[in-house]
Amino acid sequence: MKTTKNKKQNIETNAENRTEFSLLSIFRSPPSGYGLRPTASPASFSAHGLRPTASLGFTLVEMVVSLAVFALVMMIAVGALLSIVNANRKAQAQQVALNNLNFAVENMTRSIRTGTYYHCGSSGSLTSPQDCGSGSDFFAFEAYGGDTDDSGDQIVYWLNEGQLQLSTDGGTSFTGVTAPEITINNLAFYTIGSPIGDGNQPEVLITINGYAEISVQASVSFNLQTTVSQRLFDI
Repeated sequence: MKTTKNKKQNIETNAENRTEFSLLSIFRSPPSGYGLRPTASPASFSAHGLRPTASLGFTLVEMVVSLAVFALVMMIAVGALLSIVNANRKAQAQQVALNNLNFAVENMTRSIRTGTYYHCGSSGSLTSPQDCGSGSDFFAFEAYGGDTDDSGDQIVYWLNEGQLQLSTDGGTSFTGVTAPEITINNLAFYTIGSPIGDGNQPEVLITINGYAEISVQASVSFNLQTTVSQRLFDI
């Protein structure tokens, strides 16, 4: 009787050991620190009534979709950045061109203010004062400290092929004073009170209009008007 009981206990113990060994073979993992998953197959889990865990990571489709979305976002961002940079460059170039025009006009009005013997229009002697109420794109005067009897030292401004040009030798040679990006469509000098001793102070109204073109897509138009009075009294 005792022998039969011992045999029964041995059989149960062996069954438990076999079960534990089988489970250990399923869940056996490599040493910690290697970051590897258990190597048990789904069939081993199913044979023992267990459900395998879902594998970690991304599928190929998920990777392709993620890369496509990332590339699209980067293309939009880079395109917007390039547009901003291009617009900023155009604005700076336009500002430089307009600054050049302002400098040329300011320098012209300063020299006219300090000059004498205003002569408006290309007709007649440049040393003789001459009004032009209807306006002209040709204007000459005697510079401050110049010889009023010498027509070779007259300062002359005129419009030639869309550019404001200056001559310091009575119109013999001219030099452009506006940038190539500046195109002047109309330049007019309206002069009154030029004759000496007529009781009127010499005065010049200057109007300029045109455009500054940096590229085919970028241009800005301008309209300028200023009035200059001779500093030396003539009344």
